[in-house]
Amino acid sequence: MRTAFSIVAVLSAVLAAVAADTASIYAQSPPVQTEVDRTELTTDEVLTLTVTIRGNGSISAPLLPALEGVNIVGRSTVSQTTVTNSRSTSELVHEYRLRPTVDGPLTIGAVRVTIDGQTHTTDPITVEVHPGVSRPRTAQSTAPPATLATELTGQDYFVEAEIDNPSPRLGEQVIYTFRFYSAVSFFGRTDYDGPELTGFWSRDDPDQRRYRTVAAGRSYTVAEIRTVLFPTIVGPRTIESAELIIPGGFFQQTTRLKTPPVELEVQPLPPGALSDFSGAVGRFSITAGIDGTTGVVNEPLLLTVTLNGEGNIDVLPDLPWPDMPGWRTVDAPATTNSRIVDDKLVGTRVYERTLVPRESGTLSIPAISYTYFNPAVDRYLRVSTEPIAVTVFPGAAQDAVQALPGADRDEVERLATDIRHIKPAPDKLRTVGRSLPDRGTFWTAMGFPAVLLAGATLWRGRRRIFGGGTGLTRSARAHGNARKALESARDTGADSYAAVGITLTQYIGDKLDQPASGKTHETLIRLLRSRGIEPRLIERVEACLIASEDGRFAPSVNGMTSGDELMAEAASVLSELERQFDSSA
Repeated sequence: MRTAFSIVAVLSAVLAAVAADTASIYAQSPPVQTEVDRTELTTDEVLTLTVTIRGNGSISAPLLPALEGVNIVGRSTVSQTTVTNSRSTSELVHEYRLRPTVDGPLTIGAVRVTIDGQTHTTDPITVEVHPGVSRPRTAQSTAPPATLATELTGQDYFVEAEIDNPSPRLGEQVIYTFRFYSAVSFFGRTDYDGPELTGFWSRDDPDQRRYRTVAAGRSYTVAEIRTVLFPTIVGPRTIESAELIIPGGFFQQTTRLKTPPVELEVQPLPPGALSDFSGAVGRFSITAGIDGTTGVVNEPLLLTVTLNGEGNIDVLPDLPWPDMPGWRTVDAPATTNSRIVDDKLVGTRVYERTLVPRESGTLSIPAISYTYFNPAVDRYLRVSTEPIAVTVFPGAAQDAVQALPGADRDEVERLATDIRHIKPAPDKLRTVGRSLPDRGTFWTAMGFPAVLLAGATLWRGRRRIFGGGTGLTRSARAHGNARKALESARDTGADSYAAVGITLTQYIGDKLDQPASGKTHETLIRLLRSRGIEPRLIERVEACLIASEDGRFAPSVNGMTSGDELMAEAASVLSELERQFDSSA
């Protein structure tokens, strides 16, 4: 009978733990949060709006409210996945750099994000804008380029490409800049084909600069596309031509523009590297912290080491850990966050190590060092943390040892092996009542876990098949949900460009049972090609996505498709995609 009660007690404890875990999930902070880096600024300054999204499954891009009296001059996105207690959680951080154009109160309305079909809305944020000293700048301003094209002689269109450092060190950052000069308007979307970048690690800068300049007696709109490069091979390198295609129309032919190749010479790192140098190039700092300076034997502490700086954060060599006598250690995978700020790839890499003290007393966490080459000063440098002292108190087992006067640890362990528990045996052994297997409650308790497991399996299977966020139903509802999203955006007057980008991304993810969050244009196009979608239709999808991005972040560029036109084109593209998906099923 006691065994049956034990089984029931264990099951009750498990169910209680599940209920507590579920309650903790719902008690977390909202899955979508917004914040700004300041509550007061001038028209000369830039405000950073951060949208943080936490969750799993299908996550849409943020739908920003209509922003009046402010220009979006930059944006960046960072994503990461963390695993805690075998549960993975995705976190997306979208940053928007906003420059106000008028003084007075500025209200940033609610931001909307859809997670697994459920829409989450943030609270509005109000900041105070004061007049600046200089004239407010707009997203499209009149300013000369960094280097005016020497071959710009008054033609309608012109392209050029350059790098900011023709002789970089191995692993040193280089900026490749493509510029498109346009003196006349045109219909349709340009098609940019970037150069092959063999021998480089590359990352596209999501911010596109647009401004106006005057050359050879004509006014030009200039669009810049920048790519961050890190050379991986020493010696002469050639970045081949980039191409831009301007579509033709009734009164003009299709125009193809190519940049000349760009030459550079990658220099090796100089001799004299420090003994622990492992290849990091850039400029870095290091910090370390622990979640407590006191502990107990065999009870874990968490050590966190953070590398911060500029350089190729995403592929940095791992941190070299020093010996840590007196500790047992367990390492977790490093977490990397990086972004491009002011033409520099910057970020952090965070290492976590669980430390379990083996003995009492004062234990030391030694200094942790990281060596790198700084091309700005052409030197190898080493940064280090400060040592950390931790006071460790005895655990329960050590308290028992100290409680025995005159006995050391070895004696106690030896005596423990000699102890035998002596208990008089009864004269006669007998069974009281029926044996446990003969009791009905025993088999009821034994079968209860199997019933729970079967029920859970059936519930998960039904949810996978019939749930609205995944499986067959997710694909079947994709087209209807997309049409409703476009209609809702049109009826509510929401940002047409943002609605088109989010809707197309969500639709493709739903049709292919892929998470929509973190998908780039290139990834979406690759997925469509893998499903055999017609190339012409794929080009239309890509044109809509590009127009969506340009319309959101550069709303006054010549040749821009209007919001209503883009919505109509997106609806047509969705219908054609649905037809081709159905025919290939």
